[in-house]
Amino acid sequence: MASIGVAVISDLTLVVQEETELRVNSGVLMTTSVVFRTMLGPKYLEGQALSQHIDGTKSLPLPDDDPEGMKLLCAALHNRTDILPPTMPPATFERFSQLADKYACVDALRFAIQSYIGKFKYCEPDKFVHMINAAYLLNDAEAFSSFTNRLAKDKIIQPTFYINLQGLSGDYRTFESKISPRLTCLRADSRKSENSS
Repeated sequence: MASIGVAVISDLTLVVQEETELRVNSGVLMTTSVVFRTMLGPKYLEGQALSQHIDGTKSLPLPDDDPEGMKLLCAALHNRTDILPPTMPPATFERFSQLADKYACVDALRFAIQSYIGKFKYCEPDKFVHMINAAYLLNDAEAFSSFTNRLAKDKIIQPTFYINLQGLSGDYRTFESKISPRLTCLRADSRKSENSS
């Protein structure tokens, strides 16, 4: 099992999918995330059931979270720029965004998020679906508009786009319902141009 020291002074070990241990500071997590504040509090099951870890810290199992995404999320929350990569693949950024949304810490990560989104301005069109979903999860209207407009402008809407949407982790139906009216029109236009060729 990989063990990563995210916090300089740690009092909590997050056990992610039983394959990665992240040593973090519970105060940082509770300050930046209302979800962690609730989970680690005495009234919530996880807070009551924190078990003692070998090194004296408490451990919290997170069996459903992505290990790489959680490592990046914790590093960003702890301001560990030495752990954060200068760039990340769009699919990884999407998983990072899903966790930021899940743990309600988007506001605490706003500057890190803006730094990464700015670097995706010129990503390949086949990666746009990851960036559109990330922008939606991060409630970044400007990035969402930019990526969806670029998707339409570059005329890369294909019938396979909806198939790719289904490959997204998370609830793609919610995402699809938000952009469905616009994409349905673009998809119909794409089919007309294919049929006229």
